Amino acid sequence: MGRFSESLKKIKRNKEIRESGKQVCIPYPFPRLRNILPGIEKGQNIGISAGTSVGKSKFTRFMFIYSVYNYVKDNPNCGIKPLIYYFLLEDPTSKIMNNMICFRLKEKYKIDITLQNLESKSEILSDEVLKKIEECEEYFNDLEKYLIIIDNIHNPFGLYKEMRSYFEANGTIEYDETKTDDKGNKLRLAVKYTPNDPEVHVIGIVDNLSNMNPEEKHKDQKDAIGEWVSKYARRHLCKFFNATMVHIQQQDLDSQKMAFSSYAGDAIKGKVKPSLATLGDSKVVARDYHVIFGLFNPDRFEFEEDLGYDITLLQNNYRNLMLLKSNESDSGHQLGLYFNGAAESFIELPHPKTQVKELEEFYNRVRAKRQKEKK
Repeated sequence: MGRFSESLKKIKRNKEIRESGKQVCIPYPFPRLRNILPGIEKGQNIGISAGTSVGKSKFTRFMFIYSVYNYVKDNPNCGIKPLIYYFLLEDPTSKIMNNMICFRLKEKYKIDITLQNLESKSEILSDEVLKKIEECEEYFNDLEKYLIIIDNIHNPFGLYKEMRSYFEANGTIEYDETKTDDKGNKLRLAVKYTPNDPEVHVIGIVDNLSNMNPEEKHKDQKDAIGEWVSKYARRHLCKFFNATMVHIQQQDLDSQKMAFSSYAGDAIKGKVKPSLATLGDSKVVARDYHVIFGLFNPDRFEFEEDLGYDITLLQNNYRNLMLLKSNESDSGHQLGLYFNGAAESFIELPHPKTQVKELEEFYNRVRAKRQKEKK
């Protein structure tokens, strides 16, 4: 089959899938973002970047675990079966699970609880909340059918080997054995992968690249990160196996400190926002991402306004979601989000120009919450 015929076949297949009421990608949880990027696509290499303690991991879990799970449970006939590999290079599984419990308590029971309170560090957990946690067991047992958490692999080849083993066991790899190398030795080149179940959408999350361990062949950590993102993630897992890979990557803290001390007034905002130029650990990997999201907290720099939103009111609960790069659309788009750190949840804020009434109503709810917290 020729290249054009293959493309035409895929175009027709996607059209038929959508006409049958199913999806070809997993819709993003924010309506205005979906107007730019429809959803999480197979074969994409995605970067999530922000400064330290802005909520990169919480945002990633919300976007690529909680929202994905909720979507397929709410839409059982969508034609998508997610399988999420969550590689923890920094925190242990126990800590991440407790964070996820905080999310579920808020989502299901409207209980706001910090990780410290959950673990009885600041105050003793109440029997009432403990009972609600026990009731979450069914939810997490079901979630684990879609989510595999791994916290004992930290090197590039180890991560790749873990995911490749799944693809080898659940699909067919076709090889070309007609070619030879410079010495005349026969080569066995993998040329095509066919999954047993085309509805399975494999997502790999690496949290985070700053904790990647170099192997003996690597000069340093930067070299290890470069090989992982470019070779293993983009070329093998995304391009060949059609997985979606998501990488959390720190912004360069020194660059942010320098910008904050060198600029004044409005000029500083453009310098401290996440950018491709200030990616930490390895800037060159930006070229290997199809999509890069940046997350910005203007309250940290004492800004009073951002995108038309009142930061003096929203304070640390506001985040600016930035589309730093997209091979699928224009980049540079920004979206205001309300962030509940303890509950790991993000809500798209009403547009400050086209949804003035809705935004004021949202502000009033925030004011009421602030007053309640003071009592």
